[in-house]
Amino acid sequence: INRTVSQLQHSHAVVLEKYQFLSQHLLGIKQQSQDAFEVLLNHLAKVFLAQVKQEIHATDYAAYFLARFAYLMCAAMPEFVDYLMGRLLKRCPYLIPRYHDDDPTLSADEIRSRLRYTYSNKEKKIMETFLEHAENQKCYVMFYGALAQTLPDPGQPENPFPIKHAWIWLARICNMPPREITPFLVDGMLEIVTVRLLQAYPHQTPKLLRLIRETICPLYPEADGQT
Repeated sequence: INRTVSQLQHSHAVVLEKYQFLSQHLLGIKQQSQDAFEVLLNHLAKVFLAQVKQEIHATDYAAYFLARFAYLMCAAMPEFVDYLMGRLLKRCPYLIPRYHDDDPTLSADEIRSRLRYTYSNKEKKIMETFLEHAENQKCYVMFYGALAQTLPDPGQPENPFPIKHAWIWLARICNMPPREITPFLVDGMLEIVTVRLLQAYPHQTPKLLRLIRETICPLYPEADGQT
C-alpha cells in the first residue's frame, strides 16, 4: 500500500494502473478476511492522506490526480469512503466546517489541539505557526474540492462524492463569521472547484462568488496589519 500510494503521479495512465493494482489486491484480501480488509482500508486512508498533504503542499495540481485515485478507490470499494472521510475530517475539522473557538471553557492550547495543529519540529516540540497550519489545512480543503469535482471517464462508475459537497461546504462556511484562516480555506476551494461549480450551478454560483467578494471579504480579520 505504501509503495503504491507513493508512486502516484500526474498521469492518467499511472493513476489507473495503481488503482487497478491496489483495488484488486484489497478485494482479494476481502474474500479471505473482512476484518483484514477493513484494517487495510484504514491504513490506506492514513497513508494516502499523508501523501495528500505532502504532494499538494509542494504542487497544487497534485490535488487532481490524487482525487482521481481516491474517487476510483471509493467507487470500487464503498467501504473506503467512511475511512477516507473519517480520517480527512479528523485531520481537517474546518471541512465540517468547525472552528472550535465558540467554547469559552477551552484554553488556547485545547483549541489548537482540536484544530489539529501539529509540531513543525517533533524533537524540539516546536508547534507549527498559524501560517504553516493554514497552508497545511488548505491542502486538505483543495483535495476535498478536487474529489468533489472529479468527473468519471467514459465507462467508469459514478463519483460517489459529487460536486454538491463542495457547494454545501462553501455555502456553510460563507454563512459563518470569518476567522483569520477563512481566506486560506475559501481560496483553496475556489482555486479547485470554481469551473465545475459554474457548470453545475450556473445561476447560484455567481451569486455565491458575489457574496464572497462583497460581503465576506470585507469581514476578513486583519493579518499583520493588512486586510
